[in-house]
Amino acid sequence: MFTCARCNNTCNDGAKCSDCNQFLDFPCSGITEAGYRRLGDRQKTWRCNTCKTAGSSPRAASSSQITEVLNEIRAFRSDFLLMKSDVQETSVGIQALNTKWSEMETRFSDMEDRLIQVEAKLSKSIL
Repeated sequence: MFTCARCNNTCNDGAKCSDCNQFLDFPCSGITEAGYRRLGDRQKTWRCNTCKTAGSSPRAASSSQITEVLNEIRAFRSDFLLMKSDVQETSVGIQALNTKWSEMETRFSDMEDRLIQVEAKLSKSIL
C-alpha cells in the first residue's frame, strides 16, 4: 500500500515515476492500469506528467552513480585482462601439444615402417 503523491489517497496499486520516485494512483497518474501493465519492463522508465513537462530529457546521473559505473568498468577491464592472459597461455599450451603430437605421429610412422620391414624379413626366412 502507498499514499498517492498527488491526491494523498491510500492505494493498493498504481504507477511509480522513475524520475521523482513518487507513487501515483492510476487516476492521478494519467495512465490506465491496463496501459501501465502493457508497458512491461518499460514500467521502470515511466515518468509522471510533472516530470515529463519539467524536462525533455531524463535527469543527469549523479557523480556517485558515475563513479560507481566507472568502478564497474575498471573491474570488468581487470577481468578481461586476466582472461586475455589465460587465453594466451592456453594458446601456447595448445601449440606445444600440437608439436608433441606431430613428433609422436612421426615416431609411430617410423615404428610402423620398421615393423613392416621386420615382418617382411620374418616371412622370407620362414619360407
